[in-house]
Amino acid sequence: MSDPIVPYNGSMSKQLPSILAWLQGWATRDGCTRGPTVFYKQVNVTGLEWTDCQGNATVVQYRIQGEGHRWPSITFKEPGGTTGTIVKALSVSALIWSFFQQHPLPATFPTG
Repeated sequence: MSDPIVPYNGSMSKQLPSILAWLQGWATRDGCTRGPTVFYKQVNVTGLEWTDCQGNATVVQYRIQGEGHRWPSITFKEPGGTTGTIVKALSVSALIWSFFQQHPLPATFPTG
């Protein structure tokens, strides 16, 4: 099922740009010079990123086929382990937290 609230390819009637156009806008504002580049690919998950941006910025997108407009909860196979594959669950909350830890905003007020 595709997202009926925010269609991935945009919506003329809702006056919404496509998700890729929206992300490219962020990448342009962040001064990114590379991307979008596929950095992750599984059967139903694709990761895109825009890099070499100003101020240590990075724009990242994970597209998950069939999730619709909900908080995703998926499992996927990754090479490794004694059986040749490891089944992992994608924790979106952990993924978002990891991104913010790697890309902190500069301090806007004195700390101390």
